[in-house]
Amino acid sequence: MHSKIYINDMGAINALGCNKAEIARALLTNKTALKPYDQLFSGRKTYVGQVSCELPALDKRYAKIDCRNNRMLLAAFSQIQKNYRSLSASINPARIAVILGTSTAGILESEQAYIVHAKTKAMPRRFHYHKQEFGKMAQFVADLCGAKGPIYTISTACSSSGKTFMAAKRLIEANICELCIVGGSDTLSQVPLNGFDALDSMTSNICKPFQIDRDGINIGEGASLFILSKHQSEIIFVGGGETSDAYHITAPDPEGMGAKVAMLKALKDANLNPDDIGYINTHGTATQKNDEIESKAIFDIFTDQVYCSSTKPLTGHTLGAASATELGLCWLLLSTEYNPDKQLPAQVGNDNFDPNLPKIKLTGDNSIWQKPYFMSNSFAFGGNNISLIIAANSSFKTSLSKE
Repeated sequence: MHSKIYINDMGAINALGCNKAEIARALLTNKTALKPYDQLFSGRKTYVGQVSCELPALDKRYAKIDCRNNRMLLAAFSQIQKNYRSLSASINPARIAVILGTSTAGILESEQAYIVHAKTKAMPRRFHYHKQEFGKMAQFVADLCGAKGPIYTISTACSSSGKTFMAAKRLIEANICELCIVGGSDTLSQVPLNGFDALDSMTSNICKPFQIDRDGINIGEGASLFILSKHQSEIIFVGGGETSDAYHITAPDPEGMGAKVAMLKALKDANLNPDDIGYINTHGTATQKNDEIESKAIFDIFTDQVYCSSTKPLTGHTLGAASATELGLCWLLLSTEYNPDKQLPAQVGNDNFDPNLPKIKLTGDNSIWQKPYFMSNSFAFGGNNISLIIAANSSFKTSLSKE
């Protein structure tokens, strides 16, 4: 039997706030952070989840990789740095890994550079392609923390940052690493915004997951970083399940089998039964097909007995960072420091549930969690699906430094 893997700390930045405390307060207030956006090539309007914080500057030695994506990673890392230093002090850096996920990395800066190129026929002097290279973001965080073990970035669209947890789990269980930093980051930019708009997947309002009038997603940005190790902590990473059904490059399997199997694999990996789960953070994009297949998959396993909600109306869909963003929200909801009353965020806009969907149990204004096991789903293009489970460790008394 494998020994337990713990989440020793988490740092995050997204539209809800600049740190854990701000994000937790906004999450429990349950007010959307999405703002109007009117710069789509089609001329259509939408809402996006944009980080409003002033981001930290990168040191001059990182000039070639200075981009918004890495600045958000630096903001997230600064929140876990003190606890990371304490936990890693006696660990060989060769046994510390950094595994991150993203969809677009620094493509925002490439877009800006090509706008200049179109006007001047020359790239900006300060632009370097390293800003856009996926692998550079993991190396950047490794440089910040001095890690010398496996260092790489995963890009599997919306499941990217979730897959970092399973990769780290395998490294720790194989005794290759003692500590891993995992998570992801993605920024708002024209390529994904207009790409989703071209697929007719964007809503002109705040998205309405599982509602009959749902008509698409909102895009957001954010970064979340986690420390994983066998050092006991308040939150346990219990397990996860991955599938890749490859039904279609953008459309999900209409039977939802990939999503269903991912959840079943997560339960098996965590040695849990469906009735052990206290809350499911759904992928919940508010597109017609996703909500159809996800509600079916959830109902097939859990019937109507487990609280569910999508937090994408609050943060927007943060693309490759979505899995880490939403698992971070689950981490906050399980934390006695940030959520002592065990509140669950009510499903935003839950006033017109689609009667054609299986009747899953969406959260309401007074929902609280009673079972300390949370599942978080992320389903990506190409049918690359992941379900992760974390749990509260009721016997742990915190001793690490607070933010």
